[in-house]
Amino acid sequence: TKKKGVPKKTTAAKRNAPTKRELYIEPGATLDSFDLSSAASECLQGLTFVFSGVLDNLSRDNSIEFVKNLGARVTSQVSSKTHYLVVGEMLEDGRHHTEGSKFKKASGLSVGIVNGEQQLYGLCQAFSDRKEETDGPHQQIPESNPSSETKKSPPKQKAVTNPY
Repeated sequence: TKKKGVPKKTTAAKRNAPTKRELYIEPGATLDSFDLSSAASECLQGLTFVFSGVLDNLSRDNSIEFVKNLGARVTSQVSSKTHYLVVGEMLEDGRHHTEGSKFKKASGLSVGIVNGEQQLYGLCQAFSDRKEETDGPHQQIPESNPSSETKKSPPKQKAVTNPY
């Protein structure tokens, strides 16, 4: 039961998590492509995306995998926790994307609307650039050589003292 006048406990992670407004970048810049290997790792972490409509040159599955590889969360429905709705010009049934329920709900919730994959690439580049500014230059993680396994040292044992 909820006690009156007692504030709800929140974890340190939730208290320090950026708000939806702090995370937001206005979609607008466009790019013809985006190189995942040059992106700042997890540059979309903390963001939630929803997809609607048919993108011209990127399948739904590939676009979902694309943003997930950059740390984003993808849901199937727009909610108050959604940051961006990525729309193709036309919906799967041939209607314009502005006629769809996801677009209408996103517009009412002030969710960022990303028009097509070129604007999605531009948005990803903007978040990658922002992350590099705050975290420092992106460092490539060297690929491990599967044939040369590294040996792990045995775990250190705690010293046991005699209590008597």
